[in-house]
Amino acid sequence: MKQLLAGIALGGVIAVAGSAVGQVAYNWSFIPKVGLITTTPVQSRVSIGTAAPATTRAMYGGITLVSGINMTSGNIAGSRGSATIPSGTTVSNSAAYVYGGQGKLIGGGTISNMNGCGLCAQWDFSSGTYSGGTISGLWIDAGTSASASAQSTSFGGDSHLLRITNTTNSGAALTSDIMEIDANSNLFMTLLAPQGVVNYSAVGGAGANSCAKTGGAVCAKALHIQLNGVDYWLPLYSSNS
Repeated sequence: MKQLLAGIALGGVIAVAGSAVGQVAYNWSFIPKVGLITTTPVQSRVSIGTAAPATTRAMYGGITLVSGINMTSGNIAGSRGSATIPSGTTVSNSAAYVYGGQGKLIGGGTISNMNGCGLCAQWDFSSGTYSGGTISGLWIDAGTSASASAQSTSFGGDSHLLRITNTTNSGAALTSDIMEIDANSNLFMTLLAPQGVVNYSAVGGAGANSCAKTGGAVCAKALHIQLNGVDYWLPLYSSNS
């Protein structure tokens, strides 16, 4: 383990196969020094051989602002994943997948009770003083500019800031729900209009099968949700005339 840490500190190349530290076996294939740009994939694999291991991360990236500074600009990140499709390159098949970053949870053993996820985003504000700013546990951003083609086609016609899929066994493997929210908040959701226009909002119609019809209308379908263990159905109307 000392040689492993020394190699990281010196920024060198390390290959340690099968060396064990307690019950944790490390298999580091390549550790680049700070600032090194390489086309060689960086791989870190850790095998856990104890029932109650200490907190273990196969790879860790961290940045700490020096105490006493006043940050007024710039971007810092503990880690970043990036995938670039440059001009002149074509991606033309739905079997092609390009990810800027990927987290994956792989099952196969016996699970009777656990907390697991493919990707975990957390924050920790157990100390500090706060008076302003915008803070999010997860931020999905589409950038500040888009080409003329991206604008005219809505990024190709089938684009989503958030996409959740479950086609396991052709959709037969059902989850308990699509989304669970275990949190209290002042508001459930805040909707903003960056350009002053909200395309997905409209005045309620008063025609047949519309939500603002005089005397009420019959909804076509309803979404099933649970609030504190109680079942509710949100009405969906087939028209807004």
